[in-house]
Amino acid sequence: MKTESKLDLLLHTGALLLGSGANSTRIERAIFDAARILRLPPDHVHLHLNLRTIMISVEDGGRYVTKFRKVKALGVNMLIISGMQRALERMVASGATADELRSELKRVGSLGQAYPEWLLILAVGLADGGFCTVLGGSVSAILFAVLGTMTGLFVRRKLHHAGFNLYFTVMIAAFVACVVAALNIPCHAPLLGLLNNLGLGVAADTAPTLAVAASVLYLIPGVPLINTFDDLLDGYTMMGLGRVTIATLIVLSVTCGMVVALNLLDISKI
Repeated sequence: MKTESKLDLLLHTGALLLGSGANSTRIERAIFDAARILRLPPDHVHLHLNLRTIMISVEDGGRYVTKFRKVKALGVNMLIISGMQRALERMVASGATADELRSELKRVGSLGQAYPEWLLILAVGLADGGFCTVLGGSVSAILFAVLGTMTGLFVRRKLHHAGFNLYFTVMIAAFVACVVAALNIPCHAPLLGLLNNLGLGVAADTAPTLAVAASVLYLIPGVPLINTFDDLLDGYTMMGLGRVTIATLIVLSVTCGMVVALNLLDISKI
């Protein structure tokens, strides 16, 4: 196999992981595992990572062959990350060939999300409902936090699939989640009264705006923030700074969406 073809496989390996939210150390390890499968000496492979590009240079008989690839989508897909890691470990141990690596990359790259859309939205909604419980929210606040989260996540995914800007998408999702969750303010007294009339003995809602606070927690960029510290501690300074910039802009987008919603609904504090 030509060096150029091997480089394409290495770039494909790195691009799948970078686009799926892997940290830089994991990406580097995967690329060098793929290089071993392709019978490329590790000291002949030189890697440069950027937030949206991967550049690899391979020494070949006294000359250097260099290619780079731009990664368009930056999301989180743990199915691809874990699948890639297991596949590479298995192929390195078994002495797999380049054709087997190519087939495995095609298989892993075709992996979608592990769960159906409705289950994902429901699970995230219940998770934010759990946060509302931790914050001390009542049954009514928990219910509207779940509804707000599910509605906001549904809107975010629709806008994302339509190709809208990441930060605009996050801002609109935060706004929608807050507006739906804020329905708890006028509805909590009748709802809790109904539940008490049914003999459930539900406590009064002393902080109905907790539903609003809990409904946007799913938008906090946990993976980019974790990868930021991983990259900075591992010496990938530019990657770490790039990731923390994205995370900061996402948090600011969430804040903007909340501020617009709170001012529109005339909510002074949460």
